Amino acid sequence: MWSWDKGFGMSLTINNDSAIGFALVALSRSSSLMNEAIERLSSGKRINKASDDPAGIDKVMRLNAEIQGIKTASKNAAN
Repeated sequence: MWSWDKGFGMSLTINNDSAIGFALVALSRSSSLMNEAIERLSSGKRINKASDDPAGIDKVMRLNAEIQGIKTASKNAAN
């Protein structure tokens, strides 16, 4: 048996062990997904870590290496 608190809508009472286990798993998953969404929104980047897009991170790493090479070549040419 479970019921919502009528006052604030945030309190939940659960009187069944299996329901408690299910609720904890669901809460953990929801929290994880929310944290991931907040991380993506706050950074403004499409790729925050390698697991977000393995093919995309490979392209990013290649472009970063190419940019670094161009910067080094530009510094060498200036000297």
